Amino acid sequence: MISKEEVQILLDKLETSIADELESQQLDFKQWITRSFDDNIKRSQKAQHAYC
Repeated sequence: MISKEEVQILLDKLETSIADELESQQLDFKQWITRSFDDNIKRSQKAQHAYC
């Protein structure tokens, strides 16, 4: 298992490297999709309103 320190080192390397170069069997980078993030926020807000 990869340690927190190793993850931090890899995240720092993302500033100067391509994610594909840093991937391994234990670590896989995915593209950030803003729309998906926004949709999840909306779902979360609806769930909070329904819970209240």
